[in-house]
Amino acid sequence: NPALLIDLDGTVYRPNSLINGACAFHEFLVSTGMQFVYLSNTGAKSSEAVRRKLRTPRYCLSAEKLPEGHVWTAAEAQIEFMADRIPEGAKVFVASGGGDFWYTLLQRRCPQLLETWEVRTNLSEEEAKQWSTIAAVHPRDPLVWVVLFCDGPLSNCPDPKTGADSPADWSYDLIRNCSYILGHGAQLVYTADDSSNPAVDTAYEGYVWPQPGPGMFAQLLMTIMQPRAANRVHCLGKGGADGRK
Repeated sequence: NPALLIDLDGTVYRPNSLINGACAFHEFLVSTGMQFVYLSNTGAKSSEAVRRKLRTPRYCLSAEKLPEGHVWTAAEAQIEFMADRIPEGAKVFVASGGGDFWYTLLQRRCPQLLETWEVRTNLSEEEAKQWSTIAAVHPRDPLVWVVLFCDGPLSNCPDPKTGADSPADWSYDLIRNCSYILGHGAQLVYTADDSSNPAVDTAYEGYVWPQPGPGMFAQLLMTIMQPRAANRVHCLGKGGADGRK
């Protein structure tokens, strides 16, 4: 049977509104019984959050909420990758732009494996150096990971171990700590190569403002990694080819 995988940003909606014809297209899919999944390249939202977005006034596709299974995000593809690839006993540093939604998804997807990991969202410089030594002495054993669940901006996310708030922006200290870890052999996981995300401002009709996207920060972090470190870099959304089919 035919099925459709449908992009959202730029195909179904633009900044601040649906694209003309989006509702009629969605009604066609439902009325014909077509199999379909909307795909979102976001690294900062779950499918549930996207389904809620598609019920808000500016982005409402239909009177009924999309059923589960009809939206899939890059963040969820990343969750699958982590469950498949990160081994027991690993150390995982997460930079998040959507709070701790990803931790809830991991608890559902691989609770027993998650219990063996040390997951952090806030590291001191000393802790980052300690993690770096672990990465350095196990070059063939991927025990240390830096994972980005963001579309560019960061937000506060409680540290699972200490409860302290994570950095809410890309500070020098955060980039330095990630550089320590990645420069000594850690794995880098991120959701998209998009260098920017579009934004609009009604005061400037006709202009689209490119805001720094996840790919910009991923590329920044990659510059500290060795030239032959391609096998330690994993992109799960647009621009990437990692993860399960």
